[in-house]
Amino acid sequence: MRKTYFGSLIVSLLFLTVLAGCGLTENMIEPPFGTAGKKIVFVPFCEPDLYYFESKRGMEISALLAHLVQSKSNELKVVDIAPAIALIRGKDPDAIDWQEVGRATGADYIVLGFVKTLRAKDPEYVNCYKGRFHAQIALIQTATGAELMREDVAVSYPSGSFAQPVLSVLETTEDEVLQKVKERGVMKMAEFFYPHPPSEE
Repeated sequence: MRKTYFGSLIVSLLFLTVLAGCGLTENMIEPPFGTAGKKIVFVPFCEPDLYYFESKRGMEISALLAHLVQSKSNELKVVDIAPAIALIRGKDPDAIDWQEVGRATGADYIVLGFVKTLRAKDPEYVNCYKGRFHAQIALIQTATGAELMREDVAVSYPSGSFAQPVLSVLETTEDEVLQKVKERGVMKMAEFFYPHPPSEE
């Protein structure tokens, strides 16, 4: 009798575990484009009044994003932008043939980004830090030249409107705040490229 009870208990626990796993899978948010066996290239992000490859911060953001996507996605393969640099550098974005960029790198998708805001201080606060990151990210398909995705991503550090909305200049430095908010923005953008649970923010 005792063996039967414990056997039933184990079966019940296994059943509940499977159900929980199915629930988690169903709630996962999938990328808005096909990823299986695809190659993707990340073009350095640009900033206002700067071309691609002229923004040090933009290059750093795209490199961080490429690294994170490569580590998180089991299906996408990140390829190097180097073969297409001459097709991009110093050119107006509207004059760039993005399909040619994709073919030159062997990528199925090209990721573009534009940094709208990256700052450590909010003008409303004095002697305090409130990091802000706002960027637009887009995905172009090499085969068709079609834009498959365009999204705005905005995050802050620290987050929240009431609990610790700012950091004192005595608690941290401007560089630390910029790094934190930049990392948070990159993590948010990376979620477009692999299955992930719904955001709690």
